[in-house]
Amino acid sequence: MELSTTWTVFINRLIYGVQYSSDPLTDVERIKQLLLKQSDITIEEYVSAIRMALNSEMQIVSFIIPQPHTEEVIRSFLTKMLEGLTDEIKNSKHDPCQR
Repeated sequence: MELSTTWTVFINRLIYGVQYSSDPLTDVERIKQLLLKQSDITIEEYVSAIRMALNSEMQIVSFIIPQPHTEEVIRSFLTKMLEGLTDEIKNSKHDPCQR
């Protein structure tokens, strides 16, 4: 199975913000708000990358920046981020045209 490095770039950016957090799940809202303020990557691109990562059978932790969290913790964090970003899009709070 060939690894698409596209999603790893996005996932690295997400994990960077929580790599030293004792519980990344408590930082989901903070990271989501940071993503909404950035202008170089759309929320939809993050959603797509998170879905690719979660659907991957590969261990995500082996392809991201070094950090102390387990595969289970990273996947839980990404699942919560996916839920939060998807809700943001559905609730129309996020307007990709305002980037």
